[in-house]
Amino acid sequence: MSRSLVVRMRRRAPYETVEAFRHRIHGPEGAELREQLAEWTASIAERLEVAWPKMPHGVQDRAADVWEPLLALADEAGGDWPKRARVAAVAFVADAQGGGGETLGVRLLRDLRTVFGAEDKLATETILSSLHAMYEAPWGELHGKPLDARGLARRLSKYEVKPSSVRIGDRTPKGYELSQLVDVGPVLTR
Repeated sequence: MSRSLVVRMRRRAPYETVEAFRHRIHGPEGAELREQLAEWTASIAERLEVAWPKMPHGVQDRAADVWEPLLALADEAGGDWPKRARVAAVAFVADAQGGGGETLGVRLLRDLRTVFGAEDKLATETILSSLHAMYEAPWGELHGKPLDARGLARRLSKYEVKPSSVRIGDRTPKGYELSQLVDVGPVLTR
């Protein structure tokens, strides 16, 4: 398992719909895509052989061996693929490590320390914007969509932290105070 990329499967929910796969309909489209990918990888093969992609935090040892070729391909593809691949690597590695490594909850607390910086309180929208902007963090694309206010509240509720109205200038948006988070553990200690 440590030498593999484990994709956990789940049953489709009743509200989820997908187009049925039919080989006679979708086969030609797949064959064309396969040919395009073969041509592209052949054109970049020499660069891939010498590529040393930068690993995101927490992806090391065997996990780095597994993710290295995938990150090299993402870097060659360009666009938002390098970021998306690194977010996926962090999420997959955290999931594979289970309780043995840094969980997403611990990662969230650690990233919140960075987001708060010298601030004592922040609006939820400010926190989310900062979390989404973190290059190697999974918060911008977590399970196919960005972490939202409800997801943040749900994840922090495990630590008995709840959003409340915070005064920021002349506004009182929903948000969090750093003092709520400090007692959660050594991760947020200043």
